[in-house]
Amino acid sequence: MLARGMKNKDIQFFFNRPDRAVNSGRMSQIRDGSYGPEVPQATDAELSAFIALPKPEGQVAAIGVPVVASPQRTESPKGPLDPGVIAGLFAADANGTWRLICGETEQHECKANFGLKHYLEWIRVVAALANNRGGYIFFGVQDRAGSAAAATNKIYTVTGLSTGDFERTDPAEFTRLIRSYLDPTPKVQTAVAVIGTKTIGVMHVEQHPGRPVIARTGDGKIIKEGDIFFRYSGSCERIKYSDLRIILDERDAAVRSDMLPLITRLLALGPARALIADLDNGILDDGKRPIVIDPTLLNQIKFIREGEFHEKSGAPTLKLIGEVTANSDAVATKIVRANVTPDAVLRNFLTGEKVAHPLDYLVHSAHSSREWLPLWFYVRQAGISAMDAIEHLNKEGASRPSHRDGAVARLSGKRTAYNVNNGKPKKLVKAFCEGNIEEPKDDSDANKFALAVQGLPNGQGNLDEFRMLLLKCYERAVSQTPAHKSLRSAVFRAACRLDELQWKPREDA
Repeated sequence: MLARGMKNKDIQFFFNRPDRAVNSGRMSQIRDGSYGPEVPQATDAELSAFIALPKPEGQVAAIGVPVVASPQRTESPKGPLDPGVIAGLFAADANGTWRLICGETEQHECKANFGLKHYLEWIRVVAALANNRGGYIFFGVQDRAGSAAAATNKIYTVTGLSTGDFERTDPAEFTRLIRSYLDPTPKVQTAVAVIGTKTIGVMHVEQHPGRPVIARTGDGKIIKEGDIFFRYSGSCERIKYSDLRIILDERDAAVRSDMLPLITRLLALGPARALIADLDNGILDDGKRPIVIDPTLLNQIKFIREGEFHEKSGAPTLKLIGEVTANSDAVATKIVRANVTPDAVLRNFLTGEKVAHPLDYLVHSAHSSREWLPLWFYVRQAGISAMDAIEHLNKEGASRPSHRDGAVARLSGKRTAYNVNNGKPKKLVKAFCEGNIEEPKDDSDANKFALAVQGLPNGQGNLDEFRMLLLKCYERAVSQTPAHKSLRSAVFRAACRLDELQWKPREDA
């Protein structure tokens, strides 16, 4: 309660009884750590659940929220998006105005409204919360920014959402946007809540176990590539060295703790009796003779890794029975990437992401509903020639034969993404060649920009800048409901042109 900024007199209402008064001096001792430092601090969710519980009959709290006789509860802990937990974070004042009790803290951020077009603003907050202790973003709650809010006494007031955009947005869309800009991806949950008579959007962010969360790309202003944000009291800022050092030290300690049992076991067995299991590529290896694990057997092994088990004396052991194949040569394993999508193929290219299995992204052209997908970027990552890539595609059992044949034609130099569009796009190509590259301001500009990129001539520079702007055009296209189909299609072919200019071998240009 003290960490939330609650006053002593308000805290007393939760604990005072006719036969037991709580002295405010005791709370001051708790605040400075001279009393009860050994008692762990409640989590934010636990405190909210405590506040939300029904108050004893005849007891009234000054701050207008329920009070309980004792923090002890018998029910199971509630999640951060439980309606009671969320409601417990707000209270109505004497005028009936609902406000966020704690205001903006290390774990609470307020946004007056929500819009997908301004997603970088809240993605920045998501990163900051994930790098600290996690917390909430409330949309439809007035923050303290601006003199107008203070003058009208709207600080932390529940104003409600002005549109239904938040409620209509698929949670998967939130995750997709976050994944596009942040790595590793924070876990985010969303919900809609009614406070008083007004609807707000709630986004809860968990602390990431693998922090720091880093910006993989950005607009160069709100978010820059490589940014690490941290949630400080009431603000999201680029992390200070001391806080980053703490995160890195904690991560190193966790890694050492995880590795110690494995190293102890390895020392006990000795190198002659142990193998290292690569559960992603399905290989057992001691550095001399790799053993390939059958895919069906690998799924059972992953069951152990992905489950939660506790060692118990006499507990049953999972027995794996299957065929393994030893191979003295280098092992090339094919991992089927069922989750490869046109979106992933495009985004990884535009962000320059190195993928674990580039051939799976290449052969997706044989199955994709998209005719135009980047190819050379993945050919280069796979370390193979154009002829090898063609042979690989031709062996693929294509569900879209025409798209596979189109990809083969591009790899063999018989087809190109180069396309000169007349009108404004043609004028833009001339401007690009003169070094004048401007960020599109609306959907129409974005569409013309993508069409112009398709007509870039050989030798064009600033390709990284084109990729960044093309990613913004794509975000604009897919953020709409329904998505802007013509803009999205234009971006895919434009990306293929950039792919040719940047990654196609010079002798094939």
